[in-house]
Amino acid sequence: MGSNPTGPTNTTGPTTGDADEGTALREAALATGYVNAEQFDRVVNPAAKVGRVGG
Repeated sequence: MGSNPTGPTNTTGPTTGDADEGTALREAALATGYVNAEQFDRVVNPAAKVGRVGG
């Protein structure tokens, strides 16, 4: 995996298996310690994650 100038390169956490464990993205991100709740809420737009519905 290459360098990521916009954030940490840790490959554990929200993107590696947490969906199988039933962990919500926000909970998994907070558990990593890389972001706090305020940072997550400011940056993540849930509507952008689900795409357009019905159309």
